[in-house]
Amino acid sequence: MSTKTGRLHLLLGVAAVALVAFTAACEDPEDPPVATGISIFSGDGQFSKKGTPVSLPLTVVVRFDDGSASPRMDVRFEVTSGGGTLSRTLDRSDDSGIADTRLTLGPTAGANTVRATLESDPSAFVEFTASAGDFFCPEEDPSFTRKFGPRGKVVVLTRFSSLYFEPGTGRQTGLLGVTPIFTGSPRVGVEPMVSLPDDFFLNVPKDCAIGRTGDLFIAWKSIADEVSILEPDLSYRHFATLEDETASEVSMSPGAILMGVDRYGPFALGCRDTLSRFPADALFTGIGLDMCNSDAMAVDPANQDLYFIYMGDNTLKRLPLDSLVVEGALQTVTQLTSEEAAGARGMVVNDDDSHVFILVDATPTGTTKVILRVTPGGTKTTLYDFSTRGAGDAAGRQNDLALEPQGGGLLYTVDTLNDMLLVYDLTQNTLIEMPPDTTLTDRYAISEQLSQGERVGIMVLP
Repeated sequence: MSTKTGRLHLLLGVAAVALVAFTAACEDPEDPPVATGISIFSGDGQFSKKGTPVSLPLTVVVRFDDGSASPRMDVRFEVTSGGGTLSRTLDRSDDSGIADTRLTLGPTAGANTVRATLESDPSAFVEFTASAGDFFCPEEDPSFTRKFGPRGKVVVLTRFSSLYFEPGTGRQTGLLGVTPIFTGSPRVGVEPMVSLPDDFFLNVPKDCAIGRTGDLFIAWKSIADEVSILEPDLSYRHFATLEDETASEVSMSPGAILMGVDRYGPFALGCRDTLSRFPADALFTGIGLDMCNSDAMAVDPANQDLYFIYMGDNTLKRLPLDSLVVEGALQTVTQLTSEEAAGARGMVVNDDDSHVFILVDATPTGTTKVILRVTPGGTKTTLYDFSTRGAGDAAGRQNDLALEPQGGGLLYTVDTLNDMLLVYDLTQNTLIEMPPDTTLTDRYAISEQLSQGERVGIMVLP
């Protein structure tokens, strides 16, 4: 081969390599195309405690003019107010046009903002907002705002959408305000507080509790088993999902944490739609006898201890708590009979002396109909035996239990079979029967007086 021919081949080879390199550079997958728009995909408007991460990432989507996703586009994230921090300040969009970062809120309560900008076009940006509070969610704020009142009013919640008011007016569901009248013949004035549409309590309302902020929490079963927050204007919003359809009792702890119990044991509910279980000794299989009574639990207003009934050995259990921190082993407080354990239909703890009161109505599988008192040391006594009211239907069918708060001396339950509010005076050791006041122009029933009794929830407004 001549020298000239060799040089020609060498030049052609170099040119070919250069062409391949040029072509590869043009097709480099790392070379981002040009996008035209950016929008928020998710993560806007979140709330959490100051100095903590928000639940969801701040996510944007980058698109071309035709709306298709624009991959491989650099997006810059920047905190513009509130003093928060980001997990990353630059992210490249994936094949779906998605880029994101995670925000930890600033150290003080207030608004936080984050701007997301296309690196290729600074005029294309969106801004996320988030709120930092002194608590993880608004429901934990201890400042009380009265939304339902007045204080001390007894509130009854229907469970089976069967509550009716005056005959001929049709059935309604919701909350009744029940006002005891002690002068003259004991009786109660009954009035609708919140009348709920049928689609809200279509299936089974279960229990209710007032939160530290004055919010009303309702456990109910419809399409799903959940706890919702009900407002006086009848609007409601989802708070947390329940894991088991047997969960029916809820109670607010002194630390503003909503507690409950189902057949697996006690749990805590959080505003981030979380359900937290406690250690293994308070978690059961929920099968056969290895389960809990889901109709009776309570939290001590003085020290936050949680009480529930375990069916495996028919005992009242106490779980020592400080907020969500377990401070000791699960304790057996007292032994119950099988009818007392299975027939418990309500439980409260006195904030004055930490005595536990348990309503038992074992109908129709048994005959025990009592209110039990259990001291912190485990001494169990029968406070009241409903059979002293008479035999059969005269003894009534009682459901749920409420206690006048802040050292009050009155226990409340509802005899749904005989349409009465029953008030037990702890100071006088007497039971007062209070039927609806028939002298009132607007007369309302407390229950429908079904033959098997109507399941209700009852509480006293703080």
